[in-house]
Amino acid sequence: MGKLGTQFAFLFLTGFCMETKAQVLNPYFEDWHWVMIAQPYLDPDGWMTNNYNQFGGVACTPVDRVTDSTGYYAHIASSACGSDAVLSGYMYQRIPIKNVKRLNVICQCDSLWGTGRCVITLLGQDYLDILYTDSIAIEETAFQVRSIDVLPGWIANNDSITIQLTAKGNIDMWDEEEDGYSVFLVDRVTANQQFLEPGRTWIYAYNVYDILPDPLVEQTIETITVGNDTLINGLSYNRLIITKSAPCGIFNTMEYLREDGGKIYRLNHDHSQEFLMIDFDETVSYPMIYENWVEVDTAMAIVDSFGVETIFDGSQVEVQYMHVLNGFAIGEDAVYKVYKNVGFVEQGGLLFPNLGTGLCDVMEGLELRCYTDGIDTLHFTPFGCYEITLGNGTNDAAYKEITLSPNPATTEVVLPGDFLVKECYSMEGQIIPIYQSENMLFIHDWAPGMYVLKLVNRYTQEAGISRIVKY
Repeated sequence: MGKLGTQFAFLFLTGFCMETKAQVLNPYFEDWHWVMIAQPYLDPDGWMTNNYNQFGGVACTPVDRVTDSTGYYAHIASSACGSDAVLSGYMYQRIPIKNVKRLNVICQCDSLWGTGRCVITLLGQDYLDILYTDSIAIEETAFQVRSIDVLPGWIANNDSITIQLTAKGNIDMWDEEEDGYSVFLVDRVTANQQFLEPGRTWIYAYNVYDILPDPLVEQTIETITVGNDTLINGLSYNRLIITKSAPCGIFNTMEYLREDGGKIYRLNHDHSQEFLMIDFDETVSYPMIYENWVEVDTAMAIVDSFGVETIFDGSQVEVQYMHVLNGFAIGEDAVYKVYKNVGFVEQGGLLFPNLGTGLCDVMEGLELRCYTDGIDTLHFTPFGCYEITLGNGTNDAAYKEITLSPNPATTEVVLPGDFLVKECYSMEGQIIPIYQSENMLFIHDWAPGMYVLKLVNRYTQEAGISRIVKY
């Protein structure tokens, strides 16, 4: 674990990963490798450093790994082969910036002398384009959270940016007052993505059992999709388009969420007030307010630890482990697992925390299959996203993903094979009138935006699903 251990939490409703599914590689500095050239030295996976072998093969390592009882962190010093104030130490990584709202650096400017500084720098695709600089000029006795809001212009002008962490040092043989030295400790670097982005979809199996955990007697495949925003009580909320309510009232087919920085608020059933459901930026604990069957209750979310897990498809996902104190003996020892940018994936809540349902005795459960942001898809089980695993296929909700073209489109879309459109939904959850002829769907009078289509094969009754963009 990182230096802050249980004191720093990322509670994410909301892709982490390998390659494009994650924003920052090796964000907690858990993984290091040996560079076997001359005198071997350690470098952090996913990061570039100015460690090197000098003439004669001696390793010069301004960037090194430090460990204590809580785990690893990066130690950056402005030294060169043991000589202080000679060379700035630095490490950097280029990260994709699509949908990123905020970068978080957990660090400590541990030691300063003279003109030395601990510096955080963001660079555009052009390395001469300096987007942001934070030069720390005071010694710190503890790790600090430094959050950087990503500006819309950065995203518009750059597919990726570079974050560089520098322990700045200097030696001036002519003017000793210009000399400087620094030590920069970095515990982690993470990225917060936008959660409430229209089109993000969670695909899950809704299972009904005879006696838990088996036999499975009924199964449907359901979805939750983030729709467009709408104004309620003067605030902007995103409606979730949900095909089926969860058991025990964990969530309903009509839910509204609001994103405010790192906080996610949930609108209550009659839209009279909102409740804090998730606080992405809280470092220790925070109160969670929720509606149970009869009243409003308050729970306390306690952060236990965090880590990185490899899910079924090989993607690496940042995970935050927590438990929730809600004033009831039932379930308070349960560990909640929150996947960054995906949500509560265990304890039956899917996106939402499963609270206040301890007395609900129901033989139903939810299984997260896939999460997609429209570009990348995370697979959490060995089954297909829309695959029915119940032997007799008791329903027609085993959707096959159907590719339509052109997509995006302006006037018409070609339907493949023998498929017809059965239903069409806008991102606001509205049912859209369908005009089709043979294998052609006409969309010329639709408003621009994204739409979800449910299709059916006219001969085999095979169910399909697709998403198209009208522009």
